[in-house]
Amino acid sequence: MFHRTPQGGCPRIEDTVFSGNPLLASAIRENVRIVGRRALIPLLPRWPVLFRGLRTFGRVTSFCRNSFAMLGSVGVYPEVWSTPCGRSARGGDLTFSFPCWSRALATIQERSGDWLYAAEFLDAFGNMIHKVCLTPDSDSEAFRWWVELNHATSPTAELSPYARFAPSVDDSDAHYEDDASVLSENDFRALLRRSIEAETSVQILVANEGLAQGARMVPNCLRDDGDWIYLGDHDCGLQLRTGRPSQLSFRWSSSSREWVLKAYESEGRLVCTLCGRDDEE
Repeated sequence: MFHRTPQGGCPRIEDTVFSGNPLLASAIRENVRIVGRRALIPLLPRWPVLFRGLRTFGRVTSFCRNSFAMLGSVGVYPEVWSTPCGRSARGGDLTFSFPCWSRALATIQERSGDWLYAAEFLDAFGNMIHKVCLTPDSDSEAFRWWVELNHATSPTAELSPYARFAPSVDDSDAHYEDDASVLSENDFRALLRRSIEAETSVQILVANEGLAQGARMVPNCLRDDGDWIYLGDHDCGLQLRTGRPSQLSFRWSSSSREWVLKAYESEGRLVCTLCGRDDEE
């Protein structure tokens, strides 16, 4: 959650560990906030321009999250094509809906003597819609150029004038399929373990009001601490919160032997979808 720092309450860059950061030591000084161990650099909310630049970073980690699930995948950011009206866009496994997008930030975090760089995209409430993190293989010079080009030097320039509050969830998501079988959490965990044993290819989709992100994995890792389940492979990972009530529906397709599993929160909103193929009789 992003909270605006009151005027005068933000420390000066010169008085923090960020005084030695190479990005902030260049041309970026105006309208930069230090919040905890992070430096926040507001960006101009020009969504098509921002997304064209992300592709120049090389390999990055892209995240989409909602209240119960988070999906992350590593790779070169896809080329994004926006509609003529600029309200939506598509690129690779990403589908964007921009009306609820409000603010973009470049972030710098100091950790163990190193710098972690990312781009964050927020709605009008400060909820994170999308996050793109640089990896050790990313082009840090391309990131620096992108930040300097899109830096919002005044607070009035950093907010999208077209942003609106997120709409209520479409009624089409607030129901369960009649032909789906309800799974217990134990059966759901057993399904994930069997997917690893069978080396099943699983397509995953996580969405919020402004973004839907998909990824395909052949999972080889399952971690479960009781409140969260993590499923992943080398380049992709899904975290699913199970500590709160949720309903899982599971549907077999006898012709293709493909299965679809949808996780819902207690109010009936869709949290994530997993699609796989099971070769067992």
